[in-house]
Amino acid sequence: MEDNHLLPEMQFGSRPGQWCTSAVLKKVLCHDHIRLLKQTAAFVENDADGCYDRLINNLILMVICKLDLPESINNMLGTLWDTTIHLIKTIYGTSSAMYGSTSDMPLYGPGQGSMCGPLFWLFCYWLIVESIDPSIPMAMYISACRYILIKITGVSFVDDTGLGITLTYNWNDNLTEAENKREDLLHTLNSLQTLAQHWERLSIH
Repeated sequence: MEDNHLLPEMQFGSRPGQWCTSAVLKKVLCHDHIRLLKQTAAFVENDADGCYDRLINNLILMVICKLDLPESINNMLGTLWDTTIHLIKTIYGTSSAMYGSTSDMPLYGPGQGSMCGPLFWLFCYWLIVESIDPSIPMAMYISACRYILIKITGVSFVDDTGLGITLTYNWNDNLTEAENKREDLLHTLNSLQTLAQHWERLSIH
């Protein structure tokens, strides 16, 4: 995925050469830019709780097929996923009880601590970002020279994603300054709500 530039730039987690501090720095720079220009902006933090435990196995295998992984490896992953037996290991020893995926109660995702968990989540993340409605507003940052415009939806580290919206409201000359500021704030918050709900639906499905 890295070699083919499939992963969105907003993802900083589980990738070589990317760091959590880089995602934090990008957020700080974005917020400083808003503050210095005195723009209206709104941000929300989203956490796909237990992301490795809620991946849909069949969807992941379909993505792997789309990326032209050999069918034999794909079948092996599906069989491994369905037949693996799990035991609990603690400092007190390994449990005698075990659990696994069944037709009545299938297990989803590789689980926390799995070596393939980060890769499978990146597959899902790629689908989420590629499925974002392009008509939904996003954060825009203009350079001091006014020649460089950067548009971003947010910044992510694994499943923790900060989404942002900057000013999209056009002031109305027929309204007072106070009324325009109120409309500006409401418009920005409504845009953020639309983006956050859209992201949530993509994350769930």
